[in-house]
Amino acid sequence: MKKEQVLFFIILILSFAAGSVSAQVIQPFRDSRIHEIHGFVKFKSGDIYGAIEEYTKAIKSNPKDALAYYNRANAKFALRDTKGSMEDYNRSIELNPAYAYAYYNRGVIKSEAGDKRGAYEDYNKAIELNSKDADMYYNRGVVVSSVGDKKSAIENYTKAIELRPTDADAYYNRGNSEADMGKTPDALSDYTKAIELNIKYTAAYINRGIIYAAYRKYDKALDDYNKAIELNPGYAEEYFNRGNAKFMLGDKKGASDDYKKTLELTPDNANVYINFGIMKNADGDKQGAMADYAKAIEIDPKNADVFYNRGNIYYELGDKQNAYADYTRTLELNPKHRKAFVNRGLAKNAAGDKKGAIEDFTSALELVPNNTDALNYRGNARYDMGNIKGAIADFNKALEINPNDYKAHFNLGIVKHSSNDNPGAIIEFTEAIGLNPKFTDAYYNRGIIKAASNDKQGALADFNFAISLNPKNADVYINRGNAKYALKDKQGSIDDFTKAIELNPSLAVAYFNRGSINSSLGKKEEACSDLKKAKELGYDKADDLIKTNCK
Repeated sequence: MKKEQVLFFIILILSFAAGSVSAQVIQPFRDSRIHEIHGFVKFKSGDIYGAIEEYTKAIKSNPKDALAYYNRANAKFALRDTKGSMEDYNRSIELNPAYAYAYYNRGVIKSEAGDKRGAYEDYNKAIELNSKDADMYYNRGVVVSSVGDKKSAIENYTKAIELRPTDADAYYNRGNSEADMGKTPDALSDYTKAIELNIKYTAAYINRGIIYAAYRKYDKALDDYNKAIELNPGYAEEYFNRGNAKFMLGDKKGASDDYKKTLELTPDNANVYINFGIMKNADGDKQGAMADYAKAIEIDPKNADVFYNRGNIYYELGDKQNAYADYTRTLELNPKHRKAFVNRGLAKNAAGDKKGAIEDFTSALELVPNNTDALNYRGNARYDMGNIKGAIADFNKALEINPNDYKAHFNLGIVKHSSNDNPGAIIEFTEAIGLNPKFTDAYYNRGIIKAASNDKQGALADFNFAISLNPKNADVYINRGNAKYALKDKQGSIDDFTKAIELNPSLAVAYFNRGSINSSLGKKEEACSDLKKAKELGYDKADDLIKTNCK
């Protein structure tokens, strides 16, 4: 979910010279002061050009009148004559290097022109001369935040708040910097305070909603987005974020309506098409999702997320080549996209490129060292390459990070079983089941080991539970059929092999096993049919029994 951009409220101080200010600058010419007063009156009445004319007359009367230059600079700035105002602020500072507001206002102009370093230096000088003005700290915070120094930005906004505790903008911008640093509880508190101080603060509602959504408090996020839309119904970001909240709350129609409204306000919004694609994919409409992703790419061909999402669909459809291409494009656009590294690693692994898969999983771990999924995937790839020690190290590391990682226990069980440590494997599978009682594969694999260890009843119990969790796995029926046969339940065994064939008609071993039992029961015709089918499917062990039963 995209976060609201920081809204910077730059304040230009207009400190005009009226009678009470005369002590700040010695004025040798009475006419200069009269023209300044006239300039002040004209500015206040909206006659900016007339004000500039009066300040110019004041300067002619007294070319060393720093305040006249300062006030004329303010008037020029009001007309967006930044070049002229900059020249006047420079001259004012030359004549009076101790005037804090001249530095401050010049800093505002430099900041708007992109000269962040120059603005920062001017704000520093202004604060050195006047350390009690909240706006100076506030704007210095804006500048350092814009160059990425969020820590300093927070310090400056905090100082501004100390000097002016009712400054909603300072709380809001401090919240933005805190959010950027991952200090979401602090950001949430500051957005809430900004709203307390200004109940019509649209941007604060939006950003607080984003924090709530990050905490999966979608109902609260929805309330904030609703309020933001009530305050400002023409802002696309509000509808987009509200659509996201509605989607997560299961209101797909409401989400779709909000995304459509977003497109009305911003027709070339690629993120909306991405989200439409996500919704369609969730509903099983992969072709519709692909069409939406194509539209998003047309609008924004440098959007990494759209390639990532499209790559996921290609992967789900079994098109590993195109999935690989999209994940690669994602990483070209965003080299720090850890999920793209993980998924490209899976695509490489599926294509048999174990070494390349390990490289991608390692890259993901360099970005996020505590990514247990990447550790498990890399461990599996290492295991496939015969690096048992490396695989065990990855699985143990995953458990060190998350002791409740049932997948790591399961993977350790596989490794231990392959190393003939069946008791150790059973312990790991049992741990996995304890952490996830619905983990079908753990029951299935534990059942296989129990069967091999002659624990027939234990094996049968595990296969029964695996089938109760997933009645569509033909392999489990085959193994349960074997367990029943070992317990002399031949009819039960035949029933399981029949079910396996129903689920997977090309499973040769199921035909062979059922044929073998029918042969032992003297049912040669049934046995012959099954054994021939097993042979047809490539099961050569059926040859001897075919000779016996098919005469």
